[in-house]
Amino acid sequence: MLPEPEDSWMTPLIKFIVSNELPKDKDRAQKTKRQAPRFVLLNNILYRRSFQGPLLKCLSEKEVDYVLREIHKGCCAEHLGGMSLARKTMLAGFWWPTLSEDSARGKGITSWCQEMKITQSFTSVAYPQANGQTEFVNRIIVQALKTRLQGKGRD
Repeated sequence: MLPEPEDSWMTPLIKFIVSNELPKDKDRAQKTKRQAPRFVLLNNILYRRSFQGPLLKCLSEKEVDYVLREIHKGCCAEHLGGMSLARKTMLAGFWWPTLSEDSARGKGITSWCQEMKITQSFTSVAYPQANGQTEFVNRIIVQALKTRLQGKGRD
C-alpha cells in the first residue's frame, strides 16, 4: 500500500498513517508520532498540510532535483535565489524535509559570474535613496521640469 517501493523519508509517516506502525528506534518513533498530524494520505500520495494554502505534495529524494530545476530554470524560468525558490516551490504545491537547504544549493549564477570575472552589485529596492544614482536622476528630472515650466504660469 506504500506509494514508494524503496525506503524514503516518507515511509515511517505512511506506515504510521496507514497501520499505526512506528519505527523501532524510540527517538524516530516519537518524531514520527509528533509529525504525523501534519500529513495526510490521499490516493496513496502523501501530502503535508500547510497553514493557509493547499495541501503540499511530498516528494521523494529522486523527484527533488527535477522539480527544483524546473522551477529555477525550466518552464518557470525565473532563476530565483534560495529563499524565493523554496517559497515558489511550496506555492507550486510541493514539499520535502530539506526544501530550504536544497533550494539554497541553486547558486549557479554566482559561480558563473565569478568564473566570468563579473562583479555583482546589489541595491536595496526598499530604500533606493541609498543608491547615489537615484538621487542624481531625481535631480535631473526636477531640473528638466523646472526649465519646461518656467514662464508657463504657476498652477
